Amino acid sequence: MTTDTRPVLACRGISLGYGGRRLIDDLSLELQPGEVLAVTGPSGCGKSSLVRVLAGLDRPRSGSVEIPGRRRGAIAVAFQDTGIPGTITGLQAILAGRLHALPWWNAWLGMPSHEAGHACRLAEDLGVGHLLDRPVATASGGERQRLSVARALHHRGNIVLLDEPVSQLDEESSRRVMGRLRAEAATTGRAVLAVVHQQVLVDECADRELAFAGDTTWRLRRLPR
Repeated sequence: MTTDTRPVLACRGISLGYGGRRLIDDLSLELQPGEVLAVTGPSGCGKSSLVRVLAGLDRPRSGSVEIPGRRRGAIAVAFQDTGIPGTITGLQAILAGRLHALPWWNAWLGMPSHEAGHACRLAEDLGVGHLLDRPVATASGGERQRLSVARALHHRGNIVLLDEPVSQLDEESSRRVMGRLRAEAATTGRAVLAVVHQQVLVDECADRELAFAGDTTWRLRRLPR
């Protein structure tokens, strides 16, 4: 893991809500390089909303999100709705994670071979290697989730935000995905924030847990490692 202890992302007094409904009040935390932060809580408590705010897609009601030295492509995101077109292959879906970092002509001439090699290794690690040359339309919901995770990891941003990346997976596949995320954080120094419902996966794979109670309150705890 990286020895850099400077946070890659910081929330300062974040409050979230819609209309007259309050979801989260006065959330402050720092996301460290090389850590896995699991976000837990009941449905509708603001977990997905927090991911969108951290990704810069929505604004909080109050407070700020700071990304020191923010650069283009710093954040990779995978949502529950993967948004992957059914007409492309699994390999193309994963490779799309790097389009932001390559010259425009690569979209027409094809990806460098080392990019394809990295994408293929991710697919095999996550159990979707059989989809590399198949249309995404033939994939199940859980397989699409894993392709979306692979795309986010292929992006190679130093912050990876994942909204329920294993919600459609069985126990074995869920452990495989979360274990790969754990390894990614440990070996590359990327920070991973993942919304997870299965407490056993949180306990096994996360460094810290951000738990929402559903009444605007929250608790941040470090897990034994």
